[in-house]
Amino acid sequence: MTYRSKLNCALALTLAFAVTGCAGTGGTNPAAGSFAAKHGMTSDAPPAIDGIAGKYAGNLKDPLLGAGGAVVSLSQSASSAGGLMQIQTAKASATVSLALNVSSANAVTGTGIVVVKALPPCSIDVTATYDPKTITLQGKYTGFNNCSQTGHFKLKEDCYYDVATPVAGALKPRAFPKPC
Repeated sequence: MTYRSKLNCALALTLAFAVTGCAGTGGTNPAAGSFAAKHGMTSDAPPAIDGIAGKYAGNLKDPLLGAGGAVVSLSQSASSAGGLMQIQTAKASATVSLALNVSSANAVTGTGIVVVKALPPCSIDVTATYDPKTITLQGKYTGFNNCSQTGHFKLKEDCYYDVATPVAGALKPRAFPKPC
């Protein structure tokens, strides 16, 4: 093969992989092929747990807001996850924007910004554990900016989103709870 033929072959393969990597399916996180390449991720990175991407609902106790319910939607690519938590108690409602890191040991850590109407935003540290057998996410949070708020939550996964590939690509499809 000539140099020019090798170059054309390499370009064709690169284009094919790029197009394939961008092909996602409806109702899932976008495929991470192009994201991974853009950010220098490789497939030998340690895999995340069987994904926390999905919709959750459960209970929350907070000294400031009181006891109430929480609904969470999370998306995940490799070991990074994020999403929104909606909190409703008798005293107030709040929205929490979450940025999380998921380890292969089922540990979830990160930060969030809590917004309660008429109060300044509150920054929180979040630590939690995901149990894939009971499909629960349970943890606590502690305020560190504009508040000293603390609380804990226990959420059950109602449905899941596929975790983006390639890092989580070796994971088996889930049988439960159900796809979102």
